[in-house]
Amino acid sequence: MLPQSDFEAFKSAVEFPLALIKRGIDRQQQERERLAKKEQKRKNTFAAVAQDFIAEKLPSERKGREVERDIRRDFIPARGKVPIP
Repeated sequence: MLPQSDFEAFKSAVEFPLALIKRGIDRQQQERERLAKKEQKRKNTFAAVAQDFIAEKLPSERKGREVERDIRRDFIPARGKVPIP
Protein backbone atom coordinates (compact mmCIF):
# COMPACT_ATOMS: atom_id res chain seq x y z
CA MET A 1 0.00 0.00 0.00
CA LEU A 2 1.21 3.53 -0.83
CA PRO A 3 2.06 5.97 1.95
CA GLN A 4 -0.55 8.72 2.31
CA SER A 5 1.65 11.46 0.82
CA ASP A 6 2.40 9.34 -2.28
CA PHE A 7 -1.26 8.48 -2.63
CA GLU A 8 -2.26 12.16 -2.46
CA ALA A 9 0.37 13.08 -5.06
CA PHE A 10 -0.83 10.31 -7.36
CA LYS A 11 -4.46 11.30 -6.85
CA SER A 12 -3.82 14.96 -7.69
CA ALA A 13 -1.75 13.97 -10.73
CA VAL A 14 -4.73 12.01 -12.02
CA GLU A 15 -7.45 14.46 -11.04
CA PHE A 16 -5.89 17.55 -12.62
CA PRO A 17 -5.97 16.25 -16.22
CA LEU A 18 -9.48 14.91 -15.69
CA ALA A 19 -10.64 18.32 -14.48
CA LEU A 20 -9.17 19.94 -17.59
CA ILE A 21 -10.93 17.42 -19.83
CA LYS A 22 -14.24 18.09 -18.08
CA ARG A 23 -13.78 21.82 -18.70
CA GLY A 24 -12.99 21.15 -22.37
CA ILE A 25 -9.35 22.18 -22.19
CA ASP A 26 -6.86 20.36 -24.40
CA ARG A 27 -3.62 19.93 -22.45
CA GLN A 28 -1.53 19.62 -25.59
CA GLN A 29 -3.02 22.81 -27.02
CA GLN A 30 -2.46 24.52 -23.69
CA GLU A 31 1.20 23.44 -23.73
CA ARG A 32 1.63 24.63 -27.34
CA GLU A 33 0.20 28.03 -26.39
CA ARG A 34 2.50 28.26 -23.38
CA LEU A 35 5.53 27.47 -25.54
CA ALA A 36 4.41 29.97 -28.18
CA LYS A 37 4.15 32.71 -25.54
CA LYS A 38 7.59 31.79 -24.24
CA GLU A 39 9.03 31.92 -27.76
CA GLN A 40 7.35 35.27 -28.41
CA LYS A 41 8.92 36.69 -25.24
CA ARG A 42 12.30 35.40 -26.39
CA LYS A 43 11.84 37.04 -29.80
CA ASN A 44 11.10 40.37 -28.14
CA THR A 45 14.44 40.72 -26.39
CA PHE A 46 17.32 42.94 -27.38
CA ALA A 47 19.47 39.86 -28.10
CA ALA A 48 16.95 38.38 -30.54
CA VAL A 49 16.47 41.66 -32.39
CA ALA A 50 20.23 42.20 -32.51
CA GLN A 51 20.75 38.70 -33.94
CA ASP A 52 18.19 39.43 -36.67
CA PHE A 53 19.86 42.76 -37.42
CA ILE A 54 23.27 41.10 -37.62
CA ALA A 55 21.99 38.39 -39.96
CA GLU A 56 19.92 40.60 -42.26
CA LYS A 57 21.62 44.01 -42.40
CA LEU A 58 25.29 43.73 -41.55
CA PRO A 59 26.52 41.27 -44.22
CA SER A 60 26.01 43.93 -46.90
CA GLU A 61 27.65 46.72 -44.93
CA ARG A 62 31.25 47.75 -45.47
CA LYS A 63 32.07 47.64 -41.75
CA GLY A 64 29.52 44.93 -40.96
CA ARG A 65 31.97 42.55 -39.31
CA GLU A 66 33.34 45.27 -37.06
CA VAL A 67 29.86 46.39 -36.03
CA GLU A 68 28.82 42.76 -35.45
CA ARG A 69 31.82 42.23 -33.20
CA ASP A 70 30.99 45.36 -31.22
CA ILE A 71 27.33 44.39 -30.81
CA ARG A 72 28.20 40.85 -29.69
CA ARG A 73 30.97 42.03 -27.34
CA ASP A 74 29.41 45.14 -25.80
CA PHE A 75 25.65 45.27 -26.22
CA ILE A 76 24.31 41.71 -26.10
CA PRO A 77 26.00 40.78 -22.80
CA ALA A 78 24.81 44.02 -21.17
CA ARG A 79 21.31 44.31 -22.65
CA GLY A 80 20.53 40.90 -24.16
CA LYS A 81 17.61 39.97 -21.92
CA VAL A 82 15.97 43.39 -21.95
CA PRO A 83 12.45 43.07 -23.43
CA ILE A 84 11.56 45.27 -26.36
CA PRO A 85 7.90 46.39 -26.39
